[in-house]
Amino acid sequence: MERLSEFTLTFLLNAAWQIVPLTLAAAACARLLRDASARYRHAVWVAALCLSIALPLWSLYNFNADAPGTTSHAPATAVAPWKMNPLAAPQVAARPNVSAGARESVFPLDALLQRRRGTLPSMPYATLALVFAYAVFLLYRLNALRRAWKRTREIRRSAYARAMPSEMREAAARCAALFGVRDVRVECSAEVDAPVTVGWRAPVIIQPESFYAPLPAETLSAVLGHETAHVARRDFAFNLVYEILRLPLSFHPLANLVTRQIKRTRELACDELVAGRVLAADAYARSLVRVASSLSNPAGHAYSLGVFDADILEERVMRLIEKRGRRMSVRAGRILMAASLSLLLTMALGASVFSVGFRAVAGDSSAQAQERRASKPPVDASEKIAALSSADATARAAAACALGRARVAEAIPALVGMLGDDTPVEPLKCWEENSDWSPALATFKQASPGEEAAIALAAMGQAAVEPLVAALGHGNVSVRRNAAWAIGEVSGGMMSKRDGAVAPLRSALSDGDEWVRTAAARSLGEIRDESAVESLLAALTDASVRVRETAAWSLGEMKERRAVQSLAAMLLKDEQAGARRMAAWALGEIQDPKAVASLTAALNDTEPRVREKAKWALSEILSDEDTQE
Repeated sequence: MERLSEFTLTFLLNAAWQIVPLTLAAAACARLLRDASARYRHAVWVAALCLSIALPLWSLYNFNADAPGTTSHAPATAVAPWKMNPLAAPQVAARPNVSAGARESVFPLDALLQRRRGTLPSMPYATLALVFAYAVFLLYRLNALRRAWKRTREIRRSAYARAMPSEMREAAARCAALFGVRDVRVECSAEVDAPVTVGWRAPVIIQPESFYAPLPAETLSAVLGHETAHVARRDFAFNLVYEILRLPLSFHPLANLVTRQIKRTRELACDELVAGRVLAADAYARSLVRVASSLSNPAGHAYSLGVFDADILEERVMRLIEKRGRRMSVRAGRILMAASLSLLLTMALGASVFSVGFRAVAGDSSAQAQERRASKPPVDASEKIAALSSADATARAAAACALGRARVAEAIPALVGMLGDDTPVEPLKCWEENSDWSPALATFKQASPGEEAAIALAAMGQAAVEPLVAALGHGNVSVRRNAAWAIGEVSGGMMSKRDGAVAPLRSALSDGDEWVRTAAARSLGEIRDESAVESLLAALTDASVRVRETAAWSLGEMKERRAVQSLAAMLLKDEQAGARRMAAWALGEIQDPKAVASLTAALNDTEPRVREKAKWALSEILSDEDTQE
């Protein structure tokens, strides 16, 4: 829970301030482009929205480099970014994979992106309150998005094909030809008051029933031209993407401002297309005013696109009738837009330099407990490291547990040396009540000091990855097994950097010991590197059912569609029910319709557990298909 709070507050802290300079820069660029085509200003505002969500997410990635696995758990203090050296070279110890050439770079970009991050101290009750409030707000916004989408689908279902008057048919055909679009349907609905466009794969222009009465050809061309411009620009799909991008930022007034500017410039861009291809600008402006005056509610519906979206009719008319001599040339507009986008990217890079992070303290969150941990004498760590050599196996396991919970980095070599200790012990339940981090599996083969050492190393995070990778080549099979397992359990999960472990783990899939192969298969599934897919596919035919099951689990975790054929064969042909059941589960996770036939055949499997899992997988795939439709 604390880790989730750290990530949530780090995102919110950075989003709250990083969007401000981006919005100001975008506003300045849009003003410079005021005499250029609206599509250039539209591109600037879209870039501002994308960067506004990308920057806080990037701060999470950078912040994880200082995760508890690589630092001690003394309480964090606030650091003023402007007091840090912007050209300070990254510490070699913290980044063992950085080459000397990279450290000697004239412009150390890595230092700019990572060294100037401050951290803020934990405030437990305020943290929980803020995270809870943000979660409630997101649920509210998601529900609003769901209602709007539901309303859009209702409008789409209410539309029906209706014979078009000849003038409307001719105007629709002419607009489609001018914009180079095909298969655009025009339908009718009593649910809309103004023409709208719905759909991204098969867009439909939906007109109110009143528009099927005799209307001037000029008016029909204006309305259908505007909607056809939306279709040509694929605005419906892009609009949905923008709404999803805005969702995590919708608490911020400037995020809503950016979204309004995107809608505004989108409508202006469509007007320019219509005025340039379908009608003269003054005739188009007259038609917009005429249509608006005849409608009682010329507003957009949910996430459909209408001719009166953005509520800027007056501005649109003024832009259409103003003198064309004031407009910027296409060449100048493109140059200025490129310069504007470069400015936004530069502003984003500068803002990323000053990202901040929120670091919680594991365990007791009171100020007294933090002080006790910070002032704890180093002799305790030395005593625990010495206890790793105790004659009592339980004492060795307990010492490994304590070192792992305290993240004592200097104990890593001793813990690696203990990975081969397979002496059976009673499970310690070391991590059950730990709120900071806990492994996915408390034990792998059997509870032992070696497995406790593996978990302790996994708790160390990034600092333990390289020693664990080196241990994969050890001559002791228990060392290799526990090292392979620990790499997959490393704290930080998908955010930890374990690329260097992929190739050794792939080699470990050919190890002579089935437990080593099983541990390697599981860790590859945890890392989810695409380069491991072929090796995992080969492991589906391993002689050990344990390895086959784990490889299937990993491919399911990776949602790897390339595995569907092999998993389907495993589902129907493997002699072991456990392997068949795992194959069915993996196919349900991947949700590829190509697996339906094999899963349907598995409904006749002799093993009830396989039939049950195949039924579940089919429900996952078929419900996903319905959602896509």
